[in-house]
Amino acid sequence: MLGILLKKQNPRELYDNGINAYKKGDYKVAIKFLSKSLKNDKENPKIMNAMALCYSKMDNNITAKYYLLKACKKSPINETYKKNLAIIDNIENQKKEAEKKKIEIDKQNKEREYQEKVSKRLEAEKRKSGKIIDEYRRTCNKCGKVWHSLVSREKELAKLKSDYEWRSIPCCSGLLTAPQYQRNRDAVSSDIEMLKQCPNCKSKDYNEEIVSHEV
Repeated sequence: MLGILLKKQNPRELYDNGINAYKKGDYKVAIKFLSKSLKNDKENPKIMNAMALCYSKMDNNITAKYYLLKACKKSPINETYKKNLAIIDNIENQKKEAEKKKIEIDKQNKEREYQEKVSKRLEAEKRKSGKIIDEYRRTCNKCGKVWHSLVSREKELAKLKSDYEWRSIPCCSGLLTAPQYQRNRDAVSSDIEMLKQCPNCKSKDYNEEIVSHEV
């Protein structure tokens, strides 16, 4: 049906149908009508302008600018064509600026990621060599007392406690008697309890955070 219309209609009818399709948002159909109309009326800047508007709506501003430049050349005093050309130029400039900004942001993000990786690697090396220590900083919610405890120490005690709880009998080596084994297990539990209670009021209600120090 479209092919028949394109063959039978004159340039004016083709132009009108192109404009109607443009208003409906059928830009590809509009371009077909307008292209046929322009083929039969090659010097008409009005058709060129309409073609430019269609291509602009399809985000093809390069082709849109091509037709607008031709329209302005054919009718240099027409302000509408000049205005549309300025709009296209502005859109293109905004896109270029946005692309530049995106490239710059991507570059900054990559640099930031690299610096973070380097910092983490250096921090890991310092921790491994003992140059950085982590501590629990605890604040008693009852009296406000602040105290510190080494994270590594508490981890060691927690592992030791777990080992004692896992074994139901004294060490296989026979070096410890059952009472000695029990006393050692109780001592570890007591140490952990003391580290996790306020040294001032003995409250176990506290807030904690991990802080790091270079030594």
